Amino acid sequence: KEYEMHRSLVGGEICIRDGCMEQDWHLVHPNFRGPNWTAEACGSDLAAQDVLDAVDHVRSTIGFVDENRIHVVGVSGGGHMALLLASRFPQKWAGVSAWAAVSSSHLTRPTTRWVELAY
Repeated sequence: KEYEMHRSLVGGEICIRDGCMEQDWHLVHPNFRGPNWTAEACGSDLAAQDVLDAVDHVRSTIGFVDENRIHVVGVSGGGHMALLLASRFPQKWAGVSAWAAVSSSHLTRPTTRWVELAY
């Protein structure tokens, strides 16, 4: 079953969705509060909490969810978030898969170059 939240799937995300649907797995696909270069989006505490809240929503909606089979998967900015979630909340995930994860904040936050902020 698919629980898509507030945006369309593209590229590698379609592969993830299709694979989940083939396996009859539940999929949560959150919107990270905008483009990766905004402070509220890529890797923010707010966006991480959105993912945790979305997983809790699926748990409460479905009823039984096997806690030993919850994985976090992401592509690009989602891959970045998957790695952050895995490191911040390792007890919540059975595994992590990050594809083409954003790994350099100076590339994802172009405005930092303009205002000369260091990350």
